Amino acid sequence: MVRFLISTTDETRNELKSIANQRGQTLNGLIRQILWDWLREQERM
Repeated sequence: MVRFLISTTDETRNELKSIANQRGQTLNGLIRQILWDWLREQERM
């Protein structure tokens, strides 16, 4: 597994963290899911 660092605002991080908590996910898990969903969408184009 590869790790990488992204920069974002505190507001964006807090919103993502809140969504992850509501879904029973970690912030890392939510971001990975977002990336997988985006990749799948790109394959359909």
